[in-house]
Amino acid sequence: MATRDIAAIDAFYTQAMGFACARVEIGPTPEGGWAKHFFYDTGDGELMAFWELHGEPFERAFPTS
Repeated sequence: MATRDIAAIDAFYTQAMGFACARVEIGPTPEGGWAKHFFYDTGDGELMAFWELHGEPFERAFPTS
């Protein structure tokens, strides 16, 4: 899932839900920007992931719902 507020995502999933952030990957995007990919351990070997996208074309508004 894409997000513009990873601090809020992290606070909710670690503090309210009790999930641990298992991994963070940072890398370039094909469009010349960069991204952070956050993986949260939801239990039973399952992970949930969020993308924090930066640079063009991601500076423009995009739906996050």
